[in-house]
Amino acid sequence: MKFTKYIILIFIIPIYSQFGKNIVQYKSFDWHYIQSKYFDVYFYDSNKGSEDSSELLVNSNAEFVANESLKAYDIISNAIGWKLKNRVPIIVYNSHNDFQQTNIIDMYMPEGVGGVTELYKNRVVIPYDGNHTQFKNVLHHELVHAFINDYIYKGSIKNMQNEDVVLIPLWMNEGLAEFLSSPWNTESDMWIRDLVINGDKLPALNELNGFLAYRGGQSIWKYIVEKLDTTYNSQQTKAPIIIAEIFSAIATSSDLNSALEKSLNINLEDLESGWHKYLKEEYWPDINNRSYIDDIATSVIDYSKVNSTYDIAPSISPDGQKIAYYSNQDGLMSICIISSDCEKCEKKSIKPLLKGGMSIEFEELHILKPGISWSKNSDSIILSSSSKGVDVLYIIDINTKKKRKITFDNPSLNAISQPIWNPINNEMIAFVGSSKAQSDIYLYNLKSDKLTQLTDDIFTVKEISWLADGQNILFSSDRGVEGNMAWSDQYDLYTFNLTSDSIIQLTDSNHNEHYPISIYSDSLIVYISDQNGINNIHVMDYQKKTHQMITNVFTGISHITGQNNNIYFSSLNNRKFEIAKLDSSYLAIELDSSIIDAQWKSNQAVYDFTLLNNTFDQKQINYRNYIFDKTLINQNSFSETQDIASSAIKDSTGNYIVQKYKTKFSLDVGQLSVGVGLNTNNNNYSQNGLGVFQFSDVLGDHKIYLGTELNVNFKRSDYALVYRYLPKLIDWTALFSHDGFSVRTSAPYVDDNNNIVEEQILYQNIAIGVDATRPLSRFNRFEFNVNHYLMLVHDEIISSSSYGGIESSEQIYSGNLTTLSGRYVWDNTRWFYTYPINGSRFYLKYKTAPTSAYDLNLLTLDGRLYKPLFNGISILFRNVLGHTWGNNRKALYIGAEPSFYSSNPNISEFYSNEFQSDDNDNLLTFFNFTENITPVRGVPFMYKYGDNVALFNLELRAPFLLYYFPAIKWVGQINGIIFADIGVAWDNNQPLPDITKKSNWIERTTENEQNNGWVMSYGWGPRFIFLGMPFKLNYAWQYNPITKKKSDRRYEITIGIDL
Repeated sequence: MKFTKYIILIFIIPIYSQFGKNIVQYKSFDWHYIQSKYFDVYFYDSNKGSEDSSELLVNSNAEFVANESLKAYDIISNAIGWKLKNRVPIIVYNSHNDFQQTNIIDMYMPEGVGGVTELYKNRVVIPYDGNHTQFKNVLHHELVHAFINDYIYKGSIKNMQNEDVVLIPLWMNEGLAEFLSSPWNTESDMWIRDLVINGDKLPALNELNGFLAYRGGQSIWKYIVEKLDTTYNSQQTKAPIIIAEIFSAIATSSDLNSALEKSLNINLEDLESGWHKYLKEEYWPDINNRSYIDDIATSVIDYSKVNSTYDIAPSISPDGQKIAYYSNQDGLMSICIISSDCEKCEKKSIKPLLKGGMSIEFEELHILKPGISWSKNSDSIILSSSSKGVDVLYIIDINTKKKRKITFDNPSLNAISQPIWNPINNEMIAFVGSSKAQSDIYLYNLKSDKLTQLTDDIFTVKEISWLADGQNILFSSDRGVEGNMAWSDQYDLYTFNLTSDSIIQLTDSNHNEHYPISIYSDSLIVYISDQNGINNIHVMDYQKKTHQMITNVFTGISHITGQNNNIYFSSLNNRKFEIAKLDSSYLAIELDSSIIDAQWKSNQAVYDFTLLNNTFDQKQINYRNYIFDKTLINQNSFSETQDIASSAIKDSTGNYIVQKYKTKFSLDVGQLSVGVGLNTNNNNYSQNGLGVFQFSDVLGDHKIYLGTELNVNFKRSDYALVYRYLPKLIDWTALFSHDGFSVRTSAPYVDDNNNIVEEQILYQNIAIGVDATRPLSRFNRFEFNVNHYLMLVHDEIISSSSYGGIESSEQIYSGNLTTLSGRYVWDNTRWFYTYPINGSRFYLKYKTAPTSAYDLNLLTLDGRLYKPLFNGISILFRNVLGHTWGNNRKALYIGAEPSFYSSNPNISEFYSNEFQSDDNDNLLTFFNFTENITPVRGVPFMYKYGDNVALFNLELRAPFLLYYFPAIKWVGQINGIIFADIGVAWDNNQPLPDITKKSNWIERTTENEQNNGWVMSYGWGPRFIFLGMPFKLNYAWQYNPITKKKSDRRYEITIGIDL
């Protein structure tokens, strides 16, 4: 296989991958957009004008984004010292369920992703999720990324490949986005406080991955501004300028270390040690002022023996005997039940009730807005989940696990969370529901199926619970005092009365109160407050109007539940959220009113970067990263971003002008690789290379892929063109490809005129196809495909006397083949790095030639099961079965995967032998109908074949105990596998070969052509990412279990991932 063909296949392989989860278009979105000075805001569900008008008005989310993005622009541009040179598209979804249907990113957006900024077109994609404060913060966060992309990478992913461009590490990128989007707060401080006080050691900068990249990175920027910005700290400027200085240095430096030395006079190592010292000075003096969790509570679970790091939202049953909670035990987010009298219970005491993210019913469990509630008789729970693009409620019997699904025929209800069962009336359930513009409390009657909206305003509602009388609902909200018309900066507690429809404010403070629950009586409420800068448990008697803080912990309390004097809570402890029971004596303790606030709250600084008034405009510009070309003058102009030409942004009444979205393609990425050499197979005696290009529209609903050899010869080159149509439920893909290759038929010789001559056969394989993919859910789909193939064969003579080398070319064959196939695919796997570790995947495929020209049929089944074991180690069981029939049937092959390097000298000899046939009809079907079942590692490609095949793979997968090793610093994380492969092939007129007979284990050679029978191999190999591509290195031995004969060690290197 030519290398260019190999790369083209890798380029388009995501389009035709065997497995993978689905991005399902449950809705058809009618997109419009509005424009501001710097941004294009795309939205759907436009508001209508007057009844007698066809005018469309911008919806509230898009208008909020348009206005708020301008505020963000002023902050970010001043902070980093950059004005956007390119307009930034912002795509707004009305809910997270809708956001998960986006085609802009070719991957599923899990609940934990609150927004995304992609680099192809520097597009910002965000959902509204019922909380305007969060909505604003996510918008600011993602716009920071957009600014960095525009500044450092010039708004395109292709500039990241420039060796002169500094790649900004994750902690710096995400940390700055957090630092500029919201001030330091209780949650950020909780993570860093836990890191310093409970951690064994402080992390190095390159260890700030995952969530720590956000919180740790934010802490580093806090340190830089507070301690290293000497200009601002000496009051020479009205706002910090150190961020702009750092990014100016990054834009004009070859590496990050040089940039820091230029801007801060320190290197990365100094920055790390300075940050560590800053953290110790910030938090260590506070140790004597707080309590450890173990000092005030007893852990419910023995976390040294239970593999979970995220146990949250405990809910105690009305009979006080059981606790339900969310847990990522064994790596899967699940709902578990445990006895309330547990003290450091082990895994056997935990009852997993259901697993999230692995089934169609429970695609996601809403862990960011968790809520479990019990029925009155303590035998069932209710919770919310996403399923097939909508939020639903599930009632689950904890004994039988029988489920009742509750759906709502209300198109305005975009999200559902935190359902609560009425303690008096078992038919009544309340929950938080979100529309496209706000969140409210809803009441649902299980018996009458009646849904009632209780609140209707712009304010956020969350963390609801019933008072014991069943007539009042407690909740937390940002509505502020009565009559307030805008969102408050913090959350207070309120009650909603079902009889009077009235709202009563219970707290009115300058800090946040969350998760109110009633215990003992309706007047006594337990809740969480960050009064001292740390989330602690408080008790309030709202009739007596008294408040009391009853805990004073280091890190913070995240969720609480309780009954009488039994209070359970989840808290962060050494990077784990754990559930514990509060010592009952603390309910009666009155803590010293002079409790010291967390230092961050005492010294909290608020920076107004807009006061800088873009002072960076006058600074010296370094042009080293710019390409000067007349066609690029407008793109790289250093003048301020131009306003929209010849079109107004708002109408005469001050409303944004709504415009209908129209599809327009632009380049996402283009990559050219050029080399000089001699390719004798294709007679290209000059430069050659590869070009790959991707085009799409702003919304990602239409995508075009082009891959081609640069020395384009329409008869001899490889090229492919793919178009994908994605905005509807059925995804359509159209493909055109050309594969040109030649096979020598004679050795070179000298003719009578002293010219070097050789003979060859040129094959042209041309394909046109259409795919239709119908997802049923995130996990399963139907696929249908029709392809037509045209194969042309030419007899050619190559002579050194002819220009281009071709003396004559005569077409000797033209053949056509049409194929039709259908597949059912299931995939609910969960991945680690480059391979799945949990779940299952399988497909059932039927393929045929529907015309009368050929009688071909093929049926294959591929099933895979992945099981996690311990410490990141997992196991794979795989079985593939194949059967072909018909008068013109093509054999199925088993053998090694195609590799670009192998120590097996005969790796492709059987594949090459197929070209010795003069039967071009056979080659036409061989190229376009035959299937190769892989891998059997350590044997040649297409080693055994027959009308029937079976393959079994067993793999043990594990991460190696090294991450950054000097000799392999460009590789990073290395994973390894131990494998055993066994396969068999036989024909339709034969029985399954007896596995115990020696005659069925004969090695195939070119002399014996023993194509049927069994084959087995075993071995091991590392897996790693190198130069952005996944590599697999296998060391394998072919083994005969009957004779005990083992081959020499063979190795093979392939590009790809273990599926």
